[in-house]
Amino acid sequence: MRIGVLIAGGSPRQRADAVCHADHSGLDLVWLAADRERPAASLVAATAAAARTRAVRVGVEVPLGDTHPLHVAEEIAVADQVLQGRLVPTLTPSRGAEPDFAEAVRLVFAAAGPRPFRHPGPRWPTPANLRAHGDVPAEVRVLPTRPHAPAAVWIDGDPAVAAHFATPFFGRAPGPVRADADPDAAVMVRAVRAAAQAGADTVLFRLPSEAGHRESRDMITTLARDVRPRTQLAQLPPGLDEFWERATREEFHV
Repeated sequence: MRIGVLIAGGSPRQRADAVCHADHSGLDLVWLAADRERPAASLVAATAAAARTRAVRVGVEVPLGDTHPLHVAEEIAVADQVLQGRLVPTLTPSRGAEPDFAEAVRLVFAAAGPRPFRHPGPRWPTPANLRAHGDVPAEVRVLPTRPHAPAAVWIDGDPAVAAHFATPFFGRAPGPVRADADPDAAVMVRAVRAAAQAGADTVLFRLPSEAGHRESRDMITTLARDVRPRTQLAQLPPGLDEFWERATREEFHV
């Protein structure tokens, strides 16, 4: 079971700081919601945190439909290279682009492959073969080439598209599920255990949008220090949970 946080709102710098704190705290993943007014803001925040993090995976909501999917695929490829394979893009349809979502996803997947490809359309034929372009190659390839398979790709907005591409659907087991963060660690422990029983592989705790910088950091610390260890204790000897509780309180003077 992977445990992470879901962040919506805030400037790219604030988001990058949250990613760094989650990495230093030992969480598995930080998921950044898209900014509808600045669609690239989440990818910018993810790449900004790359040099200051080592292990945390960074999920990014990526709307498809406002621009050509190949442009989006290039941005994903660059961000994933900077993060050294730790990017987890979540593809979702832009508002009004739902009818073309499956085609956009197909293009992004094709662009992530190692070979040149051709896509016949109907909305985004690639190559476009416009007369003004003159002599163009029969196939295209998106650069930079990704030297490794992506950590994961999730689909949001249309479960039928997720099923068609055999990709986890965001928000539904066995894929990643969401829960509200709570100052009480016991509440979040119960949420993790319930998600595990439902078959989910990842729980993302949604930080309150009204939470300040310090409050958000405190919740990330609680998840890493209190929640994550407790959810790994099911098969350990009886009494260890109580021992760990006493030791933690003594160490942090709680």
